[in-house]
Amino acid sequence: MTLIRDLKRSDHDAARLHLARCWRAAYGPLLSAQQFENLLATLDAPDLGLLAPDGMALAALDHNRGQNPRMVGTVMAAERGDTAYLWGMYVAPDAIRRGIGTQLFNAVLTRISTSDISLVVLESSYAARAFYASLGFRANGSLSMDFGSGQELPAIKMTCPCYER
Repeated sequence: MTLIRDLKRSDHDAARLHLARCWRAAYGPLLSAQQFENLLATLDAPDLGLLAPDGMALAALDHNRGQNPRMVGTVMAAERGDTAYLWGMYVAPDAIRRGIGTQLFNAVLTRISTSDISLVVLESSYAARAFYASLGFRANGSLSMDFGSGQELPAIKMTCPCYER
């Protein structure tokens, strides 16, 4: 059973481990070893270097692993004007295709007031692009994603206007 709940400060170590595992799978092949270590260093901040003070952060916990549930997904989102921005949605590589990403996305939908949603995904993240397309997102431009280490990678802006709830 997977439980979706707010990410808490006490989740720092589990979230750091989860994000490091996900980032290694997603970005490890694209960045040099030093660039990747610099990226991981952003997770050393108390808020993991990710949380917006006026946004939301959710965690997916797998309770099928006995008494110590494992974090298998995270998502961050924030509303700015008429648009909600989704970022930091990561599902553990060994938990992909179990509906966790959809559960996280639906949990965000229940907490936002706008129906326009935007996100940025790496051009090379074909599986992520297909997942978001299955939710109704469409490509709406391109840009470069800065990893804070001098490395920029091609990315695609995707939007889902007037998402029906």
